[in-house]
Amino acid sequence: MRNRSYISSLTALFVLVIAIGLIGLACGKITDNNANNANNTMTPVTTPDLCTNQMITDAIYIKLMKAGLASPLKQINVGVDAGMVTLTGFVNNSAEKAIVVGIVENTSCVKKPVNVDKFYDCAPGPPVQPDRIGNGCGAGWFRCGDICVPDRCFWNPAPQPSTTPSPAPASSATPCAPTPTPSQTQPPKTPDSNMNKPTSNASTK
Repeated sequence: MRNRSYISSLTALFVLVIAIGLIGLACGKITDNNANNANNTMTPVTTPDLCTNQMITDAIYIKLMKAGLASPLKQINVGVDAGMVTLTGFVNNSAEKAIVVGIVENTSCVKKPVNVDKFYDCAPGPPVQPDRIGNGCGAGWFRCGDICVPDRCFWNPAPQPSTTPSPAPASSATPCAPTPTPSQTQPPKTPDSNMNKPTSNASTK
């Protein structure tokens, strides 16, 4: 009887030890999971910026190179500021201008509309095009490839004002038509309202 009682006691003790051990393992696993969750919450996830000015500029020029334009790329400057694109320069014709603008508008991260105020489908002459006589770019404009720009140049990130003669290279683009000047003709004079009034008799008898 004593042996059976002793064996039963040992068995019960063994079962108790195992139960305590399992409970301890379970608690430890829960603690580890909570610690991992806390670490994951505290660790910020950095998302790379895929729309930097330089990345947008590079993407546009890669597309322009693949487009096979007849116009040299050094006649086209792409300026990007927070997704807003400004084109400066000129191409040979209106068809190529439409191609360039379409490429820019369909490039990722570009915001519409694209600024084309200084982008022409003909050779505009100064200030966008360097002076053929040899005076280079005008005051406040910078030499950029085969054109002049008023701001950052893609080909030279830190441009300097063009103060030395740098004649423009030959271009196959047709010169732009001169801007018509306002007419100097004076508007016709309106007849004096008093001219056609009948004169009254000087005196009546």
